[in-house]
Amino acid sequence: NRYKSTNCNPSKQQKLIKDVITLLGRTDDMNVEHLFLKFESASTAYLSTIRKLYPTAKWTFSYRKAEETLSKSMERKRNVTCLKAKRNPTMALANKSSANNLDLEQLSSHEVCALHLSTLFEEAMKEHEASGTGMLISYDDILEDNTIIIDKVLPYLGVNDVDAQETKD
Repeated sequence: NRYKSTNCNPSKQQKLIKDVITLLGRTDDMNVEHLFLKFESASTAYLSTIRKLYPTAKWTFSYRKAEETLSKSMERKRNVTCLKAKRNPTMALANKSSANNLDLEQLSSHEVCALHLSTLFEEAMKEHEASGTGMLISYDDILEDNTIIIDKVLPYLGVNDVDAQETKD
């Protein structure tokens, strides 16, 4: 409830999240055992909320070096997320800017984007440390070892016996 609305019922918010995830997972295949969702990076700010609703769900967070992430995020086609964060900050971003006496409206796009991206990484780290769950994966590690996804990430997520050839198709 980042808008501090007085009529925003937390249980209704939770029900809405569960309903949306249920709808995303609908299938007529009765053999499906797992649901895998990829959230946009900005959703990391709400990781603790999702974890409260699905405490046994496995999750991963991929990260890059700060300068690479900021550079990519400021590209014309990708800067929408940072611009949105300035106009409509998550609670994590609002709290961090307030704690540091920063007015988002007075910051440059680069500064807001850097602050926004740092809150996402911090939220993933905080949830990982607090819950003992999740897998934090360096993008550099993925580039250096092309088996990390098949050998570590997929088994962590409960996907076993993946044929390396299948992943290339």
